[in-house]
Amino acid sequence: MCMDYVPYSEVENIDFQSAKKLKKSLDEKSDKLSFKLEETSAKSKPLCLDVKAPNKKEMENFYAKSNSCNTKTVAISLTPPYSQSFVSKSRNIKL
Repeated sequence: MCMDYVPYSEVENIDFQSAKKLKKSLDEKSDKLSFKLEETSAKSKPLCLDVKAPNKKEMENFYAKSNSCNTKTVAISLTPPYSQSFVSKSRNIKL
């Protein structure tokens, strides 16, 4: 394999610090970030939503709309009368 081009960095862009010093610097930055994250999460209040369960009519509307889509959801496969559309025609052999 012959290489026509060898990439390089200019000397001003190369960090000549030792690996230990670079690691220490990275760890310090990481510690500062995690401290800021803890500080921010301690100040914020937990998000709590009061969501009520849908009533029977809302559920029926949801199932009807889901059934009318080209791609059927799993939820309607367990719900009569929509579950019948998931039964394979080969299973309905008339004797």
